[in-house]
Amino acid sequence: MFILNLTKSFKYLFINSTLNNSYIIRYTTQVNFEKPFFNRKQELINFKNIFSTHPKLNIVLGPPGTGKIALIREVISKNNFYPLEIDLFGYDIHNEIYNSISEPFNTFFIKYMDQFKKLLTQEEINFINMKFKLSNERKKISNDDVIELFDDIGNTLPKWTFWNNYNLSPPILIISNADILIQFGNFENNHNFLLSILKNIKKERFHVVFISSGSLFFNQIINILNTSYETSYITPYIIGDLSKEEAKDYFETHALPKYNCKELKGKFDHVYKITGTRIMIINTYIEEYINSEGMLKDYEFSLFRSEYCRLHYRFYTPPYKSDSPLWEKSHLIKTMEALVKAKDQGFILEDNLIETIGFEEVNSLLNYNLLHRRPTPQFSYDIINPPNKVILTAMSKPSLCAMESNRKLAKMYKHQRKRNYQIEKLHINDNEFRTCFVGFYQRNTRNDNEIN
Repeated sequence: MFILNLTKSFKYLFINSTLNNSYIIRYTTQVNFEKPFFNRKQELINFKNIFSTHPKLNIVLGPPGTGKIALIREVISKNNFYPLEIDLFGYDIHNEIYNSISEPFNTFFIKYMDQFKKLLTQEEINFINMKFKLSNERKKISNDDVIELFDDIGNTLPKWTFWNNYNLSPPILIISNADILIQFGNFENNHNFLLSILKNIKKERFHVVFISSGSLFFNQIINILNTSYETSYITPYIIGDLSKEEAKDYFETHALPKYNCKELKGKFDHVYKITGTRIMIINTYIEEYINSEGMLKDYEFSLFRSEYCRLHYRFYTPPYKSDSPLWEKSHLIKTMEALVKAKDQGFILEDNLIETIGFEEVNSLLNYNLLHRRPTPQFSYDIINPPNKVILTAMSKPSLCAMESNRKLAKMYKHQRKRNYQIEKLHINDNEFRTCFVGFYQRNTRNDNEIN
């Protein structure tokens, strides 16, 4: 009867595998770790230590493609933790969020039911009274239902010290694309939802990990809670790119053998100038180099081209009314100039840019993903000796290269206007693009060894 009452509450739980907009729900309690992972020793040790101490809300930030999810999964796989992983990409209604949270917890409770019965008393953990609302097509789940679900889970689980005492794997709730969680509606709903998560953390039930690529995500959470007491349970971390030494090791000993590309051996320093140290970008460059039969020029690299075109679009295409930025072309030019000037150190101070172009303008650039914000230097090893201040970086090395090239074109455009040329837009075809960039690139790399 004891087991029946718990499992019955989940028996008819409606788990819809597909959303109305065709996005797929993704949750798992058994993470697949077959995909090769390049060892980031410092970060693995850091997060192992964090997850082994008192529960907190851990905000893991970083630009897209830096391996945030892969890193957290690797920490889980190499240590005694039980992952409750949820990917909220594409969620737009409460039913799917509710189900995605309740299902992995249900699996977790069922797995440890026998141990709980032997080790705990009713006073320590009250399974019988744990009642999850049933989500089905006829019932619309509200924000309050999701909050109540977290309350039920928190009232049921023991303190985190319980797991180590009995050599059991403690649960860790991992939510990727966590930006969705603060999009429930009004400020009050967002505030109550975050409080429900913090309530479990204050009770020392389990760690929660929010993973997000959003530059302003941490700010949004802090602004919603708006008290130092609540935010004391929240810690941000930055997962940046690899250090240059790690990236070179990855390039020479992992990537080149993987792609059987001997032609690039010993040429990391040149590749680094266009790819930086992000594994995904390095892999893409090698693939395109092979596909071009060794004839790939830097200005032909697809990630550079896409970043260049994105910046070029922002320069010379009038915005739609619904897409109007709060910054002007001059603000973007000043931002690019500051980042290019500081390219060796890899960042600029947010306070300095705000002083130059304004607070709202900086936030708008962040919203347009033209910059990335790092609120903390914690676990950020791609920048040498980062200051203990909020810093801004380009979204990637190709993005920074595109800024440098676009900055040249912006100056050309400005010079033409001074000479009274009547140009409404600057349209650049492929040949003009090659001419502008090749000339710029050759002037700045004339002393470097070419790959080809």
